[in-house]
Amino acid sequence: MNKKAVKTILTLILAVILFASCGKKVSYRDDLTAKEVIDKIEATVPLDDGYYSVDSDYLDFYFEGADALIDSYEIRIANTSTNINQFGVFKVKDGQAEAMQALCRGYLSLKMERWVLQADYIAAEHPKMEDAEVRIFGNYVVYTILTKQDKTAVFKAVEELLKQ
Repeated sequence: MNKKAVKTILTLILAVILFASCGKKVSYRDDLTAKEVIDKIEATVPLDDGYYSVDSDYLDFYFEGADALIDSYEIRIANTSTNINQFGVFKVKDGQAEAMQALCRGYLSLKMERWVLQADYIAAEHPKMEDAEVRIFGNYVVYTILTKQDKTAVFKAVEELLKQ
């Protein structure tokens, strides 16, 4: 075999390997409730004063139309008014993750808008609002309003919990 043939074969092998690795899709489990997932999150970023869970009125007011998209949900907010830690988990019906993600992005946008308009906001908490994020893990949609470090830890914990 000449050099050109060897190069061509190696290029084809490399292309097949790259194509195969790009095609791998992460698979997530779907057997946990939103409460089970959020309990893991709270254990990852505990607070001395803890968190409280919101009621269905909160969901209806801030996430209009979510009832049609989800099977279960949990939202937790820091008990201390000087701490804006917040996170939510929505277990969605099949095929509804992107629609729920859009609702979460709208919610975070509204929270940011209101945050900026507050004359007495706590400046030290502002980076949490700026770093708010929403991610999809299969049929789970998770949003966070946390520090970068806590957000990274939370998304890693959720990934480990849900990844098959």
